[in-house]
Amino acid sequence: MKCKIDTPEWNYIFHRFIRLITMEKKQRQVNQVAETGHTVAANIKRLRGTMQYKQLAEKLAEIGRPIAELGLRKIESGERKVDVDDLMAFAVVFEVSPLTLLLPEYASKGLLTRITGVGEPISTWLAWAWGKCELPLCFADSETMIKTMTATEDSQIGEDTLFRYRANPKHLEYKSGTFESSDDGQL
Repeated sequence: MKCKIDTPEWNYIFHRFIRLITMEKKQRQVNQVAETGHTVAANIKRLRGTMQYKQLAEKLAEIGRPIAELGLRKIESGERKVDVDDLMAFAVVFEVSPLTLLLPEYASKGLLTRITGVGEPISTWLAWAWGKCELPLCFADSETMIKTMTATEDSQIGEDTLFRYRANPKHLEYKSGTFESSDDGQL
């Protein structure tokens, strides 16, 4: 019996097979460290300085987030991801803001960095301005956004205002036994 390859059933099987292969490749990449992960690894290494892995492991264990020495070595070499709970624990142990771990060491318009999810490299200055809720990431033309914001000296442009409103925490003030919200979105 001969099989016809050009039938709807075979097309379905073929395309399903291709999808499965593609999904398998994507699944393998899930555990790989991406751009921001490499920045975090470099910052952990920098902040650890001369502290031994054993000391760092002990400090992390003291605050309830134990990571073995081998795990710390793998994090610094980019072989292991840092999850958000690990990130916060590192920030506590190093006595820095979580942003210090997430963003590049320097903020400069002349230095570029890569951020996971952003296709093109951006200036480290823009990365920090975005991280501090000062500017939105303008994917299309970040340099124009920088020039505009620099020239207008903290002026609030429509898109910038909306970004700040969404990105900053909302205030709650305790008055007369209840909490009242303020709408300014600024600390």
